[in-house]
Amino acid sequence: MTSKKTKVLNTIAAIVVACIILSFIVVSCLGSAPSQPQFQTGELVIERDSKTIEKLSVEIAETNREMEYGLMFRHDMAPDHGMIFLFPYPQHIQMWMKNTFLPLDMVFFSEDRKIVAIAANARPQDENIIDTGTNAKYVLEINAGLAAKWNLKVGDQFLLSRK
Repeated sequence: MTSKKTKVLNTIAAIVVACIILSFIVVSCLGSAPSQPQFQTGELVIERDSKTIEKLSVEIAETNREMEYGLMFRHDMAPDHGMIFLFPYPQHIQMWMKNTFLPLDMVFFSEDRKIVAIAANARPQDENIIDTGTNAKYVLEINAGLAAKWNLKVGDQFLLSRK
C-alpha cells in the first residue's frame, strides 16, 4: 500500500515532468518562427489611365529584416490586403516562398511605379527562385489569382500613402 504522502509526491512529480516537457515543446515551436517585425501600413491604389483598378491596405516592407520576413508564417490574408516591398534602388529582384503558406501573385514595379512583370500563382513553401528577368524597385504581394481577376497589365501603376 502506498501512503497518501507518496501519492501526492508522485502527482507533483508527474506535474513537474509534464511542465518541463511542455516548456520544451513551446520553446521549439517558438524557435521555428522568428518574431514578426512591426510593419508600417498604408493604402495602395493601382491605376490604369488615371482610373482606379483596386485599393488595398498594405503592410510596407523596407528594412532588410522586414523584406526577409515578408508574409512568412501567415495562413490567410484578406483579398483587399497585400504587402509592398520597397527596395532602395532599381535592381534585379529575385523572390521565393520559403515558409510562406499563402499562394501569392507578385507584381513587380519599376522606379516610376509602373508594372514591369507579374509572377502569378507562386506556390506555398516553394524554395525555387522567382525571377522575372527584369529590374524592379517595388514588389507587391497579393493573394494568388487577384492579378488576373483585376486584369493587371504591364504599364499599370500604383500610388502609395502611408498611414
